[in-house]
Amino acid sequence: DFTSQTEALSHLCRAVGALLAREKTSLTVIICRFKHEAETVYAALKGLPGVRLQTADLSFEPGILITNTHQVKGLEFSGVILWNPAQQSYPATDLGKNLLYVAITRASERLAIYHHQPLSDLFA
Repeated sequence: DFTSQTEALSHLCRAVGALLAREKTSLTVIICRFKHEAETVYAALKGLPGVRLQTADLSFEPGILITNTHQVKGLEFSGVILWNPAQQSYPATDLGKNLLYVAITRASERLAIYHHQPLSDLFA
């Protein structure tokens, strides 16, 4: 729970750096609700080795993959970091519920949530 996007991204950068050093052969995905959020997260982390933004071709190489919720349906990753699952991103609608379910069920081992806005009511 962070008070600003800048604070959340700063902490995420440190955590991802430690994760990359500790787990050299695993793939962790940072799931953002929207493409522009993925681009913002990528801009904050792009100096770290092994960090990539998901493009047209999905790569399962070890490291950190940053993408949006729609791109990960049906896939599984060792770790998932869910970026800012706020009310506006995941409202209490059928679509909001479905997308949040997709995001949180992609992790086979670890799930972390980073947010700087109040969490979606779906977490209540």
